[in-house]
Amino acid sequence: MLLTCQGLDWHGDQMQRPSWDDYFIQMASLVSTRGTCDRKRVGAVLVNEHKRLVSTGYNGTPKGVPHCDDEGVGHTLAEIDGRQSCIATLHAESNALDDAGRNARGGTIYTTVIPCFDCAKRIVNAGVIRVVYSEYYESRKTTLVVEYFESVGIPLVHLEPNMEDYACTSCDATIPPPTCDKCGAYQ
Repeated sequence: MLLTCQGLDWHGDQMQRPSWDDYFIQMASLVSTRGTCDRKRVGAVLVNEHKRLVSTGYNGTPKGVPHCDDEGVGHTLAEIDGRQSCIATLHAESNALDDAGRNARGGTIYTTVIPCFDCAKRIVNAGVIRVVYSEYYESRKTTLVVEYFESVGIPLVHLEPNMEDYACTSCDATIPPPTCDKCGAYQ
């Protein structure tokens, strides 16, 4: 697999260093490529107050359970709040929090998609003090997530990628990595 530095600002022979937020959100994007639910791959990175990596997480089934994208397994779908949702997977944020344990307290979580309401509650309970995400994704009670973080005093930062920097290598769409919404190609 060839990884490229998309979205980085080069000046001649010298690269402009990304901000900490850009650095960690790009790391979360890379982590999302490990996701085992092919409906939506999501990555999360948890960082402490010293900007040191504490844990990573991606969406997928619990340990020892066959993955949704394994041959012959498929998704376990159920209707939740009027839409079909896969109930077999744990969310990326949840996996990052589980891995971090008490080390999550006082940290920032970077996630490729805005947390769902259930993950938002777990983030608050873990003591995370800042949330940064790159894609707004309408899911269960997503509209309440913004209000919820505001009500508990946790900044929720929407870090939008510069879409001019991302072009699908399989079609003509402009996309955020790692998956093209138009053709489904992995970048």
